[in-house]
Amino acid sequence: MAVDYDLVIVGSTPTAIAAARAALRSQGRVALVSQRSPEEGLGPETPLLPSLSALGAIAQQQPLAHWLGLADPAIALVPWSAALAWHHALAETLLPDPAVLAAQGLEIILGQGAFRREPSLGFTLADRELRSRAYLIATGSQTGRPAIEGLDAVPYWTPEALATQPPETLPERLLILGGQGLAVAWAEAFARFGVAVTLITRQPRLLPQAEPEAVALIQAQLEADGVRILTGSPITQARMLDQEVWVQAGNDAIAGDRLLVVAAPQPNLTGLNLEAVGVRHTPRGLSVKPWLQTANPRIYACGAVLGGDPAPYIGHHEAAIAVENALWDRRRVPRYQAIPQWVPTHSPLISLGLTEAQASQQYHEDAWVLRCSYQALPQAHLHHQVNGFAKLIVRPSGQILGAHILGPAAPELMSAIALVQESSHGLRALEKLIALSPSYSEVWTQLSQQWRDRRQQRWGPWLEALSAWRRARTR
Repeated sequence: MAVDYDLVIVGSTPTAIAAARAALRSQGRVALVSQRSPEEGLGPETPLLPSLSALGAIAQQQPLAHWLGLADPAIALVPWSAALAWHHALAETLLPDPAVLAAQGLEIILGQGAFRREPSLGFTLADRELRSRAYLIATGSQTGRPAIEGLDAVPYWTPEALATQPPETLPERLLILGGQGLAVAWAEAFARFGVAVTLITRQPRLLPQAEPEAVALIQAQLEADGVRILTGSPITQARMLDQEVWVQAGNDAIAGDRLLVVAAPQPNLTGLNLEAVGVRHTPRGLSVKPWLQTANPRIYACGAVLGGDPAPYIGHHEAAIAVENALWDRRRVPRYQAIPQWVPTHSPLISLGLTEAQASQQYHEDAWVLRCSYQALPQAHLHHQVNGFAKLIVRPSGQILGAHILGPAAPELMSAIALVQESSHGLRALEKLIALSPSYSEVWTQLSQQWRDRRQQRWGPWLEALSAWRRARTR
């Protein structure tokens, strides 16, 4: 029996939408199974965090805030109501339009369904059956529930709940559980709206995988914003006492009005009947081959459902590769080594490759550290954003082992590094960049010069002898 589709995508996440757009370019017949109605919009609402971060920054620049009409001159912070209205407007602007996708050839099918094996592989909904050459699972993930005694009896948020149903009013005191990038970003954002934030993590320090120098600056900024930080403090209990949320964090009992849980994500796989079609998974995510194919050769997966970093840009990269592999029987592999890690604070931290400690351990004296403070950049002074730096760890040949940028324009600056790292020229290619001035890209001019100076010190005596020899031969 012939199939009806070339690809059926299961999910309504941003990754699923990216996969659908990539599949439409193949001119095949593509269907997207979504659990959300067209009135709600395809995919989850635009995350609240970018709105908070941006408006929190504007709150610190009162003239600009007043000019935008976002702040009352009589108060020091942007009103939460203004932030909420701006967030909703942003969500409406950025959500994909189902009508546009349908006009491009995408068939959008609403409802919940499950895979079935017999009499042949298919995806069954309440009122119809979808049969396709290949299937792609992009159902995403949601925040896991940590094993904390009494948590169910306490009012707590998750990032998903905040994104889809942000509160009309903010609590005076907020307890945040988590020490990774998203938890740190939420702590910064809420603190800048006047909330007394306590950030609690079981790890010995914030952002344990990040460059320590960057973590120190981020923590200092959080504390300057009023965030109380408790490290090495696992939460073991949660209770409601006299209308307050109390948690036991290590040896401390801490009170707040609300708890925000930013725990490790868990995949959304409920009801898909994966065991029946031979797709293996764990509580952490789907099991796939390097080219994103599951144990069933006709079913692929991408995005946060795999159990990795839920950042949308990683899911979009995987989506393009999974679609190509599924439609054309290829075995392309995602280039995770070229994907930076992002801590989405207002002054973001972007990291790629090895840290200084890791490079030193592997390459010893062959790992050179090049560093440029934002205080050396005119552009940073013009924007009053001098508390940042760019650090490259390179080999004498110019091979880039790691890059770490903290500060404004970090994502844009790291894009150049990610591209250069993939080439065989390394820092030699970056050295050829003619940076505009003033601009943050001048950081590459300064780091390239540092590399040249280090090389000159290494080869200086030989070059001096060569110059003397050439002068002696000149008549």
